[in-house]
Amino acid sequence: MRELARRRFAVTFAPRRVGWWLLIAASLVGAGMAVSALLPGARVFPVAAVMGLVFTAPLLLGWWLLLRLPQLWFRVSGSGAIAAMAWGAFAAAGIYALPANSALITVLGQHLGIDAAQQWGAALIAPLTEETGKAFGIVVVLLAAGQRLRTPMDAALLGAFCAVGFTATEDMLYGLNIAYLNLGENQVISTTVIYAARAIVFGPVSHIVFSSVVGAGIGVLAVGRRRGRIPMGIALITLGAGLHGLWNSPWLGAVWTRVVYLVVVPFVVWAVLRYLRTEEHRWFTEVLGRPGALGAVPATYVGTVGATWWKRRAYRKGVVEAFGEEALELQRVLEAELTDLAEAVDTGDDESSARIRRSLEARLALPS
Repeated sequence: MRELARRRFAVTFAPRRVGWWLLIAASLVGAGMAVSALLPGARVFPVAAVMGLVFTAPLLLGWWLLLRLPQLWFRVSGSGAIAAMAWGAFAAAGIYALPANSALITVLGQHLGIDAAQQWGAALIAPLTEETGKAFGIVVVLLAAGQRLRTPMDAALLGAFCAVGFTATEDMLYGLNIAYLNLGENQVISTTVIYAARAIVFGPVSHIVFSSVVGAGIGVLAVGRRRGRIPMGIALITLGAGLHGLWNSPWLGAVWTRVVYLVVVPFVVWAVLRYLRTEEHRWFTEVLGRPGALGAVPATYVGTVGATWWKRRAYRKGVVEAFGEEALELQRVLEAELTDLAEAVDTGDDESSARIRRSLEARLALPS
């Protein structure tokens, strides 16, 4: 929503915060480890490496724009999103995934046999190492930004941005692997195909989906507002990791099973998103309903802000029918200011709370 004035999770120069140093140090170390892992392949197949870098820019931009769509109640600061992507690309990939996956699959092979490790290694190990690495990014960005979670959607979006960075590094690795399997032939075509397949065909079941569901579970455990939040949080974390493991498992060896998976997962994502929307709306109504120095906002006005895009569109349509097109922009601004007020109240920003409250009172004649 373009009218929202407040941003969350801005990561600025903050040397007094341990989280800031952790973010910088882990990202630098992870970058070194990722580069050392990718550099040998890049030297042998430079065309594939260059093509990967070329495709990385639109990949990051595309996901950046897509992840703006769920940001109905707040905006993730650009610096916070970049910090999360840096953690995913370097720390999660370089420190957690690249060295740990191969080592643990080797251990698995020693205990279960080489065939079992080849079939099940990625399904059992990747969700453990990769989702853990990306989940740590949520915590580190919060520490670096000096902010706390407000709703489970906060954690889901931070997890998704971590996964975007992780995907960029992994796609580079896959592009080099395909070049190796093709003995260096047709590097431009092979790299283009692998990026198109992973970004477009398999985008709905990508790391972004897995990590956002895991992040949602972490958010529910931390700030969920319903009864049963502990089992729900654990279930969401298990669901995200389980979807990841299932995608890597031999159970989806047949083409038709892959197709079924690709069809079903978007409905799962929709159900999780709907749950997160209700949690956001619950936060919104509870915060603005608190009595206090600023006073509770009358329910008449709070009720104009729908929990989803569809509900807001329906209400806005009624506003236009009743008061004309010129009232539409006023309604959009009202929704944004009420959301900004809830954010200010919840974070203890009394100065912004008073300013936004005065603006609303002047426009709506709220009781002061």
